Amino acid sequence: MPKIKIYAGLSVSEKIVKKYLPQAQFSKPIKRNDLYDDLKNGVQVIGIIDGEFLQSLSVSPTEIHDVLRCGVSVYGASSMGAMRAAELSEYGMVGCGEIFEHIQSDSYFRDDKLGQIYFEGMGIESIPFVDFYMGAKGLVRRGVVSKAHANLLIEVYLDLHFSRRNFSSLEAIVRKHANGAKLLISVKKIRNQMVYQKRADGISLLKHIAKNLALHDKQLRLLF
Repeated sequence: MPKIKIYAGLSVSEKIVKKYLPQAQFSKPIKRNDLYDDLKNGVQVIGIIDGEFLQSLSVSPTEIHDVLRCGVSVYGASSMGAMRAAELSEYGMVGCGEIFEHIQSDSYFRDDKLGQIYFEGMGIESIPFVDFYMGAKGLVRRGVVSKAHANLLIEVYLDLHFSRRNFSSLEAIVRKHANGAKLLISVKKIRNQMVYQKRADGISLLKHIAKNLALHDKQLRLLF
């Protein structure tokens, strides 16, 4: 069984990682030079879900390219992993999930749309734009929220600095709008019913790795 490491903690918890990949080593969000340590330690499969980019230098495309060239399998989804996978898919990094696909199709995608604030021991303090955007769009497709309301709320949410992107900040702005009362109802629906895409994509990555490992194990058994 290959040595597996998953960088997460924000989009998906350690408990979720262990549910799908009990043999994997769980790590906090990835930062610059972590991959070179993994290479030295013989890690063969790496899943990048969450990563640091403000408090530490972010993992660079060059680092990922280097470990790919050394034969390490690298998967990305949800947040930092999705962004790097969109940049490096032609070099062998495997992207998973809707956020990865969205980034690939949007040449003007901004990395702040993935950002969120968290404090160790205190939890997550903001909701990334990409979660709000995809959650709102999903509720429009289901007929829960009107397209006009969703588009207006998405525009307001995008204008917020990533560190202030949360429902409290959104509600404070919406209350001042001429149509505030009705918009607040839509905000409440989004808050209560939206799907958190970063979490869903993180689980998709874990399932994808588990499936590939099972297939590899089956092929080895057939050989012997």
